[in-house]
Amino acid sequence: LGYSATSFVKNSENFLERNLMRIGIGLSLIPLVGLILNMLHVPIDWKIILGLSLIYPLYYVIRFRPKPKFEFKTTKTDISILIMLLIFFATLYMYVSGAFSYPYLEDDDSWSHAIGAKYVSVEKSVFTRQRLFHYIDPYPPSYDMLMGLLHQTNDSLYFTLKFFNALIISLSIIFFYFFVKEFTGSRNKSLFATFALASVPAFMSHFIWAISLAVPLYFVCFYTLERIKHDNKWWIVAGLSMATAFTVTPTHSTYFGLMLILYVVSKMIVERKILFYHIGAGMLGASLSFLLWWLPMLIKHGVIGLLNGIGFSTQILTEVGSAAAFRGTGDRVYKFADFFVAQKQNMVNNPVGVGIVLFILTILSIAFIYYMFFNLSKQLKEHSKAKYCALIGFESISILLFVIGMILFISSNSYDLTNSQQIEQLTAHMKITLPYLFLSLLILICIGFYISNKMPENNRWIVIALIWFLFTFYAVNASIYPYKLSAFRTWMLFAIPLCMLAAEAAFNLMSLAKQLVGNIGKYTILLLLIAGI
Repeated sequence: LGYSATSFVKNSENFLERNLMRIGIGLSLIPLVGLILNMLHVPIDWKIILGLSLIYPLYYVIRFRPKPKFEFKTTKTDISILIMLLIFFATLYMYVSGAFSYPYLEDDDSWSHAIGAKYVSVEKSVFTRQRLFHYIDPYPPSYDMLMGLLHQTNDSLYFTLKFFNALIISLSIIFFYFFVKEFTGSRNKSLFATFALASVPAFMSHFIWAISLAVPLYFVCFYTLERIKHDNKWWIVAGLSMATAFTVTPTHSTYFGLMLILYVVSKMIVERKILFYHIGAGMLGASLSFLLWWLPMLIKHGVIGLLNGIGFSTQILTEVGSAAAFRGTGDRVYKFADFFVAQKQNMVNNPVGVGIVLFILTILSIAFIYYMFFNLSKQLKEHSKAKYCALIGFESISILLFVIGMILFISSNSYDLTNSQQIEQLTAHMKITLPYLFLSLLILICIGFYISNKMPENNRWIVIALIWFLFTFYAVNASIYPYKLSAFRTWMLFAIPLCMLAAEAAFNLMSLAKQLVGNIGKYTILLLLIAGI
C-alpha cells in the first residue's frame, strides 16, 4: 500500500528511508481502505486488502519488468539510519519483553480492545446494529480494525494485541527519525532526538490502547507534509494518511488536528507565504474521515449519542460548557519533580517525567534560542534603532518572566502530594507559576515570528517546535484550568518537541566544546549526554 500510494511522487533517493517510510504510509492507509470497504458493505478481510494492495505493484512488475540492482554504497546517511534501527530494535525488545512478562491483559482498555478486535476479525465490519462495544461504533475504529485484521492471520488474540501493539509503538522510532530529519534538515540532530525519544519516560508504555496507533501516525503525516517541499503531489499522500489519524481516538485525533493547525499556520508565518498544498492535505484528510466515519455516526447515533459513545460526558459539557473539558483518568497537578526526575514507579498507560539531563538540555535550548534571537535582533540596529530597542526590551521581559517562572516552578517541589491540603496549595501555587512560563514562551515565539525572515532556513523549524512545546506544556498542566483534554495523556506529545529542542541544545553544546578544545571536547560532551540520558 505504501509503495502504491507513493508511486506518483518524488520519493527519497535513499533506499532505506524510501522503503521504511512506505511501511508507515501503508500502515496509515490500511484503516482507510477498511473504512471504504465498510461503507461499501464489503467484508474487512485481510485477503481482500492484500489483493488490493498488490494491484499496482504487480502491474508495475508486469509492465516495466524492472531489473534488480545490487549496488551497495554505504553513506553517512545510511550509517545514521542503521544506528536509528538499532535504537528501534532495542525499543521493540523492551516493549515486547515487557508485554509478555505476565500472562494477562492489563486494565480494562485492553480487554475492551480485545472484544472489538475479535468482533472485526469474525464479523469483518466495524458497524454494529446497536452499541455493543466501547471502542467501535461510534468510537473511531481504526485501532480495533487493524488488530482485527491481524487477528484474522493467527489464532491468538492475546499474541496479536501484545506483539503488534508493541511493534506499532516501536515503529514510532523509525517514523520520528525521518520526520525530524526532514523537519530540521539534519540527520545528526534527528538521530540524537530519536535517541532522546526512545529514552524519555514520558513518551510511551506498552499499554494496549488506540493511542498506540495514533501517535506513530503523527510522524508519518508530518513527514509527508514535509516532503511537499520536494514534490507538491505529496499533499495527496499526506491527506490520505491524515484520514486515519482523524479516526483513531477522540482525544489524540483532536490533538493531531490542533498540532496540524499550529504547524501549518506557524509555517506560513515563518515562510511568509500561503501553503495551499498543506491546507489542501488537511482538508482532504478531514473530509475523508468525516464522510467515511463521523457523518455515518452522527446520522446513526445523533450528536448526544456520538459524544457519549466517544467518552465526552454530556454532564461535563453541561457543567463546563465546552467539549475541551474532557478529563483523563489520571489527571492531577504536577510539580517540578514530576518533570525533573525520572520516576521508578509510573502510571500504567502513560508514564510521566523527563529526567535530569533532558530537562536541563531543554532549558539550555531555550537559553540558546534567546541568544540566537538576540544576535538576529542586532541586524535591525542599523536600519531601525526603535525596532531594535523594542525587540531587546521584549526579549529582556521574556527572560525575566522565564526566570521568575522557573524559580517558582522549582519551589513547587516543597509540596507533599499525599496531603490533600498541600495539593490545594500546590494547585494555587501552579496557577501563579505557569502564567509566567506561558507568557515568556509566547513572547519568545512572537519575536521568532517577527525575525524569522532573518533566520537561516535550517533554523526556522525552531519556532514551530517552540509553539508545539508551549502547546503541549499547557496540555500536560491543563488539569488545573477549565479547558483541558485528558491532560495526563499528553505527556507523550510533550516529549516530541522537548526531544527536538534537547537535540538543538546538545549540538550547541558540542559546537562550543569543539571551539574550546577541538573534537575531543565535542565527542566528550556527546558521550556524557548519552550516558546521562
